[in-house]
Amino acid sequence: MLALFGFILSVIGFLIVIALSLGHQNYIMNIVVILDYLGKTRFYKDWKKPLHYKTVHRWFFEITVALFAVLLLLYGSKDWASLAFLHEHPISFLLVLIIIFVHIEILFRFTWKKAFDDRERFIKERHEDFWEKLDDC
Repeated sequence: MLALFGFILSVIGFLIVIALSLGHQNYIMNIVVILDYLGKTRFYKDWKKPLHYKTVHRWFFEITVALFAVLLLLYGSKDWASLAFLHEHPISFLLVLIIIFVHIEILFRFTWKKAFDDRERFIKERHEDFWEKLDDC
């Protein structure tokens, strides 16, 4: 029951991260539109970040979803003979965890990545030199 609760909580957390990340990009788009409307074309560059919070947060929830999914399979394998290999070969636990993680990442790329790319493309269309101005600042 605890593994199921953790799995459901992780899925909800993952979806919250996607929603908040898209919301953040919407705010950036609104700022660009307002600056464009006001005729302000100078942008100030932020410090480069090696990692972004939204990416690390998304990875965290992808890993927890995969972990709790494998735990559910592991606990379920006691009753299901077809999943007995999880108990017989401990390395299979890690392999299944990686496979589920990759599937979640693929799901993200095919489901939500386009929404992020569309917003970035919108910003570039409003200010073709947006990224160059950031580099010049």
